[in-house]
Amino acid sequence: MATEIWSFRFEVAADAFVAAEAGSHVDVELPSGLIRQYSLVHVPHGSIYQIAVLREEGGRGGSRELCDQVGVGDTLGISAPRNNFALESGKARYLLIAGGIGLTPLFAMAETLHERQADFELHICATSPANVAFLPEIEVAPWVQRVHLHYSAGDPPSPLDIRALLCASHSDTQIYVCGPKRMLAAVDEATRGWPPGRVRTEHFAATATVAGDDENGCFEVLAARSGKRFTVEAGVSLLDALLANDIAVESSCREGTCGSCVTPVIAGELVHRDSCLYEDERVTGKTMAVCVSRAKPGTDLVLDI
Repeated sequence: MATEIWSFRFEVAADAFVAAEAGSHVDVELPSGLIRQYSLVHVPHGSIYQIAVLREEGGRGGSRELCDQVGVGDTLGISAPRNNFALESGKARYLLIAGGIGLTPLFAMAETLHERQADFELHICATSPANVAFLPEIEVAPWVQRVHLHYSAGDPPSPLDIRALLCASHSDTQIYVCGPKRMLAAVDEATRGWPPGRVRTEHFAATATVAGDDENGCFEVLAARSGKRFTVEAGVSLLDALLANDIAVESSCREGTCGSCVTPVIAGELVHRDSCLYEDERVTGKTMAVCVSRAKPGTDLVLDI
């Protein structure tokens, strides 16, 4: 479908199919047992989930296994869709910015916004036309006039000036961005000080965090529903400590991206290290991704679990 990009369509058993909205992703269990998260290309209809995968030679192995070893007729385990990148309704206008394979969830958003007759633009950044996923579909889509293509290796090059685009947007524009770390960093820099919630981003992988020793120490936990108390030692994840104390927590990626382990918090001073919660969600202190986030050392954390 594009250079090093594969598309996969999964037919889900009728009694297992769960409807999903634009921005949703699924966990895919590969033959080796690896579990990886992939955004849904379209809002699923019937019993089909479709994903797109960028084959990365230097990645963690999941994309290579899926692209090189999985074929037509194979059976894979797939989770019900989850949505940490939900498309909000009722906004005056929408600005969608995609980098590379980050187009996947935004493609579904564009389809949904067109169906809603909403005002939107979709900006797609890629090296060249050969690197744009779904380009043939985009070229015949009824919303193609809302698409702007930006090629860093074009003739002449036409890279997107993200700062200029964002600064020119109206204050009532809801913005969604999915792309590589460099793009997201540029968005963060350009929108610093903007009202919380106006810009929503989704990461390909976990955001690298460097924590000082003063954030890695032990802390006390009370699981309020079960009444269990225990200590999380330095170097031990909160998720592992919960499981070791027989407290069931759903989890998948273990790196703070998928959102499956996000747990309600009653009280505590939190050290967020995930990339699935939005900043306005973090500042409330009411939820945390227990696979990577912690409480401040020497403090008490109370979870609603």
